[in-house]
Amino acid sequence: RGYYNKIRPFEFLFDLANDSLERENLAGLPEYERILKEMREKLLAWMKETNDPLLKGPVPLPEGGRLTPPWGYSAGTAWTSSGLDDNSSCSKGR
Repeated sequence: RGYYNKIRPFEFLFDLANDSLERENLAGLPEYERILKEMREKLLAWMKETNDPLLKGPVPLPEGGRLTPPWGYSAGTAWTSSGLDDNSSCSKGR
């Protein structure tokens, strides 16, 4: 299976000093678990500090908006405010 046929991971963690092209996702490796946990805690603290609306649950997609679903890689595979885009690669089975 090709890169774009794989389901995207929920989280990404990259060592940009050694992997500037972001090719190796370190999020699932045990040796990076502590760093990932720290990053999650910092994100949650920032979300609370800024009163991020996502803390209250999903934010509705505005009318006419497009959203790349979690398994997608580009807006070519998109949810719109009315559902899956008929022109998306996902709905065509690609």
